[in-house]
Amino acid sequence: MRSYSQAELCLLLLYALPGEKVLREPLYRRLFRALEALGPANQTEDAELDEAELLRLGCKEDEAREILRRLDQRQLLGQYLIKLGQKGIGVTTRISPEYPARLREVLGDYAPLVLFYAGNAELFQKECISLVGSRRLRMPGKAFAHGTGRAIGEQGYCYCSGGAAGADTEGLLGAVSVGGSAVVFLADSLEAHVADQRYQKLLTSQRIVLVSEQGPDLEFSTPRAMSRNRLIHAMGQKVLVAQSDYGSGGTWNGTLENLKAQWSPVLMFAGEPDDPGTRGLVERGALPITLSDLNNLSTLGEEQRSLFERLRRK
Repeated sequence: MRSYSQAELCLLLLYALPGEKVLREPLYRRLFRALEALGPANQTEDAELDEAELLRLGCKEDEAREILRRLDQRQLLGQYLIKLGQKGIGVTTRISPEYPARLREVLGDYAPLVLFYAGNAELFQKECISLVGSRRLRMPGKAFAHGTGRAIGEQGYCYCSGGAAGADTEGLLGAVSVGGSAVVFLADSLEAHVADQRYQKLLTSQRIVLVSEQGPDLEFSTPRAMSRNRLIHAMGQKVLVAQSDYGSGGTWNGTLENLKAQWSPVLMFAGEPDDPGTRGLVERGALPITLSDLNNLSTLGEEQRSLFERLRRK
């Protein structure tokens, strides 16, 4: 287990320990800025938060006491991190050097404060292209998903998706078939995926990193799936959509959120142009593409991507 700075330890104590109630959002943003001010993540200084500082940040007295209670559980945290490490699971915080820089850049204050992961954390810094799509693919969408994964791997990008059945899995199979690597954001148990034989070879060869925004033992839930969708869309320099239902579902809602927030260009497979989901997303701003467009991923959506980056810098 690597050593953590005081600020990182505070974040882990506040947000990584199992069974603790999540702090209210405006409060954790103020806390995060205070923790950032303790110093860079690669320093181990002795500065720490006290009750007076917490009250100054806007905590109520009972909140301040609760926060200080959590910050006093370093021994418990150490035991928990050792237990996770024995399972091959690490933890990173938003101020840690291995944390995905792309998520910090795109999501800002809305990037997760803590991520649990297993596998090669160096993949967090690779240029990713994301794929999303339905769990129940028709043949055109299945061919597109597999072809997208292959193209991502062959052209030197890192594949990013959600680890679900359908488009996610087809794309992953395509990427690894050509020696590619992958960042996979999960909506169910990270511990179960680490133990799954299907991932063992990829984990051993350092070609994948499996990621959970919340506790690594938590099972699937719809809110978790919706939350991780924004990470998939934000992590990708561009996002390709293999197939979507119209008006509902994770693919539809996650893609609409991206189109509104302008995290990254959205490219919709138009192999079935009269399909309601395809037509609906194109009408809302997704760029239609075909299988032949996968031959040069670097040019897809570049005008939009450059525009979004300029807007974020303002």
